[in-house]
Amino acid sequence: MATKKPDVATRHAVIRIGYDSYVLPIADATAIVSALGSAEKIESDGYGDERLYYIGGGQPIDLHLELLPEHSYLQGKFAGVKATYTHDEDINQ
Repeated sequence: MATKKPDVATRHAVIRIGYDSYVLPIADATAIVSALGSAEKIESDGYGDERLYYIGGGQPIDLHLELLPEHSYLQGKFAGVKATYTHDEDINQ
């Protein structure tokens, strides 16, 4: 007999900007998406007083938003920070 997961309201969202992902409350995630919807790309050339800015005409922002089920959020909090491996040292030593 399969155990049914309880229905718990989703309170968190995952927002991916570029290659990084962040978990935050849904209201905050939708505020970010709304704010970035009207954002314009800015680039600059030069330094100091000689800096010249170019605004607009950019590519759309690479943004992804998904709802995170409560059980997945709690599992992730329990698991903690993901272990990383550097190729410079052997993790088995």
